[in-house]
Order: sequence, then structure tokens, then C-alpha cells
Amino acid sequence: MKPWTAARCGLGVAVMALSGASPARGQSAAEEALARGGVEIGAAISLSIAKEEGDDESTTAVNVPLRVGVMVVDRLELELEALVSYVDFFDDGETGVIGAAHLLYHFGSGNTVPYLLVGGGYGNAVEFFGIAGKMDDNFAVLRAGAGVKAFIGRHCSLRIEYRFTQYRGEEEGVFLPAQGIDAPSPDIRINDHKVQVGISLWL
Repeated sequence: MKPWTAARCGLGVAVMALSGASPARGQSAAEEALARGGVEIGAAISLSIAKEEGDDESTTAVNVPLRVGVMVVDRLELELEALVSYVDFFDDGETGVIGAAHLLYHFGSGNTVPYLLVGGGYGNAVEFFGIAGKMDDNFAVLRAGAGVKAFIGRHCSLRIEYRFTQYRGEEEGVFLPAQGIDAPSPDIRINDHKVQVGISLWL
């Protein structure tokens, strides 16, 4: 990809936003990018609202995730996403890591292409306020979503996406001395609803 591709991509998005124009007619840009072997590198600004089941309180955060995807066959993409955060609090540093893999299937025609997303992952953290907040236990990650990619030439697309993520884990069990046993560990379910708007570069 030429070095000025990123700048041209950003300029194209700005022109579309100001003029209300749609991507150029024809299917060549989207079809070429979504063919087997294509690579997508993306970043996004996201609004996240997280809430634990049974709790009336929720948490709102803005995050900037990074991801890399590869077209394994035409229109089917395998995407890897990782969030790593280091927090130094009163000289006590902790690193939280959340990794996930997604499958995206693109359908439709033209240069504006809708898609469905499903995937999962694992980590020692839960995402709050844009960081992977390390927890005492590990969490499984389940994810599903849908979105649309509007292609602006072969090497750039605007990506708008909704995704639902559920973090599943367990709290530590409570010891009951009178019975001499450990009480069952209660399950934790944290639901995260997120809308992302970002730009992807295609190689």
C-alpha cells in the first residue's frame, strides 16, 4: 500500500461527510478488497455501555480498539482483536489482556456492504473506560454484531458496527466454617453494548 493511502482515506471520508456523496458506483472496489487474501487493518472510536445482570447501574466509556482481519475465502473474514492495558496505581502495576477472534460474513452488492459478526475470546480482564481492567479471575468473552462497510476506493472503507459482548466469569467461593464447606462460586455476567464508527485500510 502506498504511503499516502491513509491520508487519502481520511480525506475521502471527510469529503463524503461534507458533501453527502456515496462511494463511486460499481462493485470493483468492494469485490477486490473482499476477495480471498485481502487484509483489513482497522481502528475505531467506540461508545460502550456496560452493565452487570441484575444491577441497575451501568458504566459508559469511550475506547479506541485495533484489529487485523484476513479474507480466508471471498466475503468471509477472520479477524483478530486484542486489548492490552497496563495500569500503575500507587506503584502497583497490573496488566490486563483481552483477546478475541471473530468471523465476519459480508453480503449484498455495490460498494456499501453489510456484514454479520460472531466470535469469542478470553482474558484476565473486563473492558471498562477504554482499558482492560485486570480482574482476580479470568473471563470468557462471547460476541455478536452487525455492521456496514462503505468502500472509498480499493484501500479504504468506512466501518459502522454494533456489537454485543458478554463477559462470563466466577467470583471466589465463600467458606462456611459451620458446615466446613465452600459455598458455590456465583456466576458473573457483564453485558456490553457498543456502537463503533471507524476507518479500515485494506492491503
